[in-house]
Amino acid sequence: MSLVERGAALNYRFLDAIRHKRAFEAADSPAESPDFGAMEGRHYALVVTFKRSGEAIPSPVLFALADGKVVFRTDAGVGKVKRMRSNPRVLVGPCNLRGKPLDPLAAGHARFLDGAEAEAARLALRRSYTLPMGILESGVDRMPIELAYVEITHATEVDAGVMPV
Repeated sequence: MSLVERGAALNYRFLDAIRHKRAFEAADSPAESPDFGAMEGRHYALVVTFKRSGEAIPSPVLFALADGKVVFRTDAGVGKVKRMRSNPRVLVGPCNLRGKPLDPLAAGHARFLDGAEAEAARLALRRSYTLPMGILESGVDRMPIELAYVEITHATEVDAGVMPV
């Protein structure tokens, strides 16, 4: 395991340890928000993914809104990526750095981006960062970590046939 991988693993353990207890309570609640409107002007989203057993796992992420969809990036090797590949159904809503929900969550459908779509998501994220976030994230850009770019569409768009399930 490289030094970068060890540092990332340590960081993830720290973030798990400080996760707010209300993140877990929200993860076990049904989606109540009709859209992503509550996320406007916010920087962190609570993304709830589901294990094969159905257990809900909340994760706060930096995000951006792009064309009415939530986009974020994450280390490609983390559990939430594996869970979204297995089950693209997610819950998402605004939260603080520790994952404390700030509004009700909305149901969504996750999709992985690549090529031009991933680049568009990267640019949307850069535009949404505050100065300290931008400095931190530009450091991540220089690390040898494979990143996954994810787009979350509101579940009603998927249900209406706008997007394939």
